Amino acid sequence: MNAKGEVFFTDIPNNRVHKIALDGKVTIWRENTAGANGLMFGPDGRLYACQDGKKRVVSWGEDGSEKILAEDVGSNDLAVDAKGYVYSAIQGRKKCG
Repeated sequence: MNAKGEVFFTDIPNNRVHKIALDGKVTIWRENTAGANGLMFGPDGRLYACQDGKKRVVSWGEDGSEKILAEDVGSNDLAVDAKGYVYSAIQGRKKCG
């Protein structure tokens, strides 16, 4: 959930991220996500995700801009702490951003 209260979730088989707006309307927020999973918003407002299809960890801005944080990372979940450090579930406590 972002700071506005909107909920985001993945549709891995269809390579999409969906958004549930405050009015309950579900829309496609992003397509061609490379199997994105493990979504979490960081303190910077960016949406962080594992892209298992491309073996990397990325973040997306509200405008949809993508930033690659780590490559060659086989992961399916992550956590972002209050300082903005990103931890991959499979890679242990390795900082990747």
